Amino acid sequence: MSAQDPRPSETTTSVPDGETARCAPPAFVAGLSERVQQTRATIESATAAGEEELAAAHRGELESLVDLAAAHDVALPDTVAYLAEQAGEGPGGAPDRVIDLTVPAPRTSCTPA
Repeated sequence: MSAQDPRPSETTTSVPDGETARCAPPAFVAGLSERVQQTRATIESATAAGEEELAAAHRGELESLVDLAAAHDVALPDTVAYLAEQAGEGPGGAPDRVIDLTVPAPRTSCTPA
């Protein structure tokens, strides 16, 4: 850190849920933390309602938020662990189940007019 640069070079800022940020603007960290918490709540609600496809879509959003955080040196270890738990990762990091959202379901009741 130079005398001209008021930003610390290696400080860690605490954010909710035991997660940390390094050198990220506080407003960015607060906004990111809020989005993570909202997305996790949506995943929980969708899972409780049996809406697995909706929950999977929001897990993808949460993964994108983790990537965004990493690009800005914001560590989200609790969220990474949450995603691993949600994915049902077993020993060795292998997922217990996989949901393939790229394959459309066959349409049996669709007839041309």
